[in-house]
Amino acid sequence: MKQLLSLFAGLMVGLFVLADDKQSDDVQMRLKGAWKAVSLELDGKKAPHDFTITFDGKKFTIQVEQRKGAGTYKIDASKKPAELDLTITEGDVPDSVKPAKCIFELTGDTLRIGLIDPTPDQRPKSFDQRQVGIMTLRRNK
Repeated sequence: MKQLLSLFAGLMVGLFVLADDKQSDDVQMRLKGAWKAVSLELDGKKAPHDFTITFDGKKFTIQVEQRKGAGTYKIDASKKPAELDLTITEGDVPDSVKPAKCIFELTGDTLRIGLIDPTPDQRPKSFDQRQVGIMTLRRNK
């Protein structure tokens, strides 16, 4: 009986891990494409927001005005809020930190990304947290 319960518990844990991976894969597919910034807020104040992020597979590119950068990203959609790690590996985008630990929310064609300013190596706990920069992007169609 103990072996059966252990086997059942192991199967359940495996199914949860597969479900989390499937959820992250689904979100990764929904992220694919170009996203144009529509707003940027730093500590509740509006900031300039001329940038585009493009996700493709496990890679992304970012263009900020005339500067460009590229790198890899990793998501964990099972967390609340969902987590996004951005690692810039090339380009001339200023202030790149490897990796930037973000949170994100994807609703239809709107993507919100939050990171702590000025220390993006610490992940915010919520979008309402103090010192969280919030980027709102819309999918380019």
